[in-house]
Amino acid sequence: MLCTTGAEVRLTAVEPIGAIGGLVLVAWGVRANPFQTGKGLQDEGQVTGLYPPSSGFVTGKEAIVAGRCEPGPGAEPVGVISELALSVQKPGTATASAAGFRVHYLVDGVEAHLDIPVVITLCAATDHAGICRSANS
Repeated sequence: MLCTTGAEVRLTAVEPIGAIGGLVLVAWGVRANPFQTGKGLQDEGQVTGLYPPSSGFVTGKEAIVAGRCEPGPGAEPVGVISELALSVQKPGTATASAAGFRVHYLVDGVEAHLDIPVVITLCAATDHAGICRSANS
């Protein structure tokens, strides 16, 4: 989930950090947090993905994040916060991964970025080592 501590933020790009094995970010999108809008994770009985128009994701262009994060434990956000979705793929059959994703944005006309340290690994079917060991067992 994404929110801001001040002014409205305009997301301009997202890119993988430390990608290996050819992992690429195919698309990214932003939508209003479905739990705050009353939709939850389901849309017409189906879990939504990034691409169906009914998913609510704005993809392939800049997106606005305006919901405010409130500091402190248990504090509720002000306004609707945003959900960021990523679509990744790997070429060929080898394992590929990224150490995180960098979100580029503008706030009050100033460029900045936020690094999201989440490891994503797409395991090869024949990879039974390390992080892929339990995925392919």
